[in-house]
Amino acid sequence: MKTLKWKIVTYILPLLVFVSLAFFGFFLNHYQENLNQKLEQKGQVLANSLSYLCQVGLNSANEDLCFSQIDKFLKDSEVVGVGLYNQDGQVIEVKNEIDLSQKMPEEILRKMKKDFKGIVLGGAGSDNKKAKSFWQPILANNQALTGSASSSSEILMGFARVDLSLNDLQRAIKEIIYFAIFLIILEFIIGLWLITKLSRKITIPLQEIVRGAKIFSQGQLNWRINITTKDELGILGLTLNQMAIQLQKSQAELKEQNSILDIKVTAKDKSLNGLVNRVEDQSKNKVKELEDKIKELEKFHRLTIKRELKMIALKKELAILAKKPKKGLKK
Repeated sequence: MKTLKWKIVTYILPLLVFVSLAFFGFFLNHYQENLNQKLEQKGQVLANSLSYLCQVGLNSANEDLCFSQIDKFLKDSEVVGVGLYNQDGQVIEVKNEIDLSQKMPEEILRKMKKDFKGIVLGGAGSDNKKAKSFWQPILANNQALTGSASSSSEILMGFARVDLSLNDLQRAIKEIIYFAIFLIILEFIIGLWLITKLSRKITIPLQEIVRGAKIFSQGQLNWRINITTKDELGILGLTLNQMAIQLQKSQAELKEQNSILDIKVTAKDKSLNGLVNRVEDQSKNKVKELEDKIKELEKFHRLTIKRELKMIALKKELAILAKKPKKGLKK
């Protein structure tokens, strides 16, 4: 039964670990996506803000408004770089707290000149794994620059760049990984304890049932399986006990019937013996009667022969006597 216990442990525990790892993978992926979304939302808001301030400064001919915001942006703990570039991608002002590339990539320059839309660069899957760069075009009102009322379209004046560090994101992911590993280990220990306890609740009643079945097979029907649970195992133990009780009753009835049959057979044997004895006695009596009659007949036969012999002798004497007087008369 120990093998069954360990089979339960070896089957359920890996399944539990697999489910935990799958849940952890799903949770980590979802958590990482949420952090990335929050980081991108913040970066885009900051890049849009820097672009807007520069746009306001250019439209109001106050370029200091644009440059004065760089130091304010760097006060944010997640901001590690702020840069301004002209419409040709040349550096106007760049401040980095970590070693980041100051050059504007040619591919981004061409794309932003074409689309006038922001771009996110960096992070996982890129050359820059320390930070994410958020690029936004700086657009100025053509009317404000030229003073012409006939021209109201926006023209590209440059680009704003805000770099957000990935350290906090990576640190948060590491913390959640460590916490998840701790939870998995804790879940493994608790799961092992629960599975062992559960397997004991299953195997101990099974051991009692197997023990009772072996004892019943040896003919000891007075034994009772001691299972107090109200589940299927308890019902099985109760059923085996009832089966043993029924077998006891059947054996008792069979013994009683055998005893009655033995009595009947003994009685019949006794009656047959009595009949045989009576027949033997009667035959002996008849044989004795026959012997007595034979003896009487033999005795009667002897007496008859003696009488006949006496009669013959008397007849001879009478004949002799009958002859004697005649002789006397002749004289």
